[in-house]
Formats: sequence, structure tokens, C-alpha cells
Amino acid sequence: MALLSFLRARPGCGSAYHESKWAAEQLVRGCGLEWTVLKPGMMYGHGDHMLDHLSHALHTFPLFAGVGPRRVRPLAVGDVVEVLCAALLQGGLAHKTVALVGPTELGFDQAGLPAPGPFGPSDLRCWS
Repeated sequence: MALLSFLRARPGCGSAYHESKWAAEQLVRGCGLEWTVLKPGMMYGHGDHMLDHLSHALHTFPLFAGVGPRRVRPLAVGDVVEVLCAALLQGGLAHKTVALVGPTELGFDQAGLPAPGPFGPSDLRCWS
């Protein structure tokens, strides 16, 4: 069994979305089956709404501008699919929680800008 959660999922954080993802992680970990929890950060891909979400976040939380530089590592959705397939088909990540981030660190304000070239899926960063 594999669960696609979210990098910032945690209990008691005040975000219903993050807390529900954390609760799902706990259910999966306690299910008695072989499991893997993948926790990707910000993802992008064909047809995504990353720019819409980024714009919404900046308008909803204008504090970002005053907090200082925020860093993100956008992750290609195709990379997440590859890790998910490997977890399910090869079983090498059994009973592990794996954080996934992209290879390129950007300022939060740069994440919504067109990149000079495509982010390559060849340098995925994983921590378990």
C-alpha cells in the first residue's frame, strides 16, 4: 500500500488539509500491511495549477513578503509517479516514510516564474 501525503503534513498545525494528511499517514502506518508514505513538497506538471495556488497563497498570506526569503524545491509530478511505482512494484521502500523534493532550490517568488529550461527529473532528492 502506498499513500501520497504532503511534505508539511503534521498534527496540530492549524491546517485541516495538513492534519487530515497526517491522520491518513497514521492509519496507513498502523494498518498491518506493507506500506510506504510519500511526502512530496510543491509539485508541478502539465496542466497543474501551481501558479494559481502560488498566487492564491501570496494573496491569502501576505505575511510571506515580510517573513524573509522562503525557499522551495519544485518537484516534477513525473518524478513522484516514478517513486510511487517503484515503491509499489519493487517494494524497496516498505515501512518507510519518504520526503520528496525537486533538485532545484528557488526563492518562493521565483517558483512561479518561467524557468530558463525544464527542470530535469534526473536529480530527485529523497530522504527517508
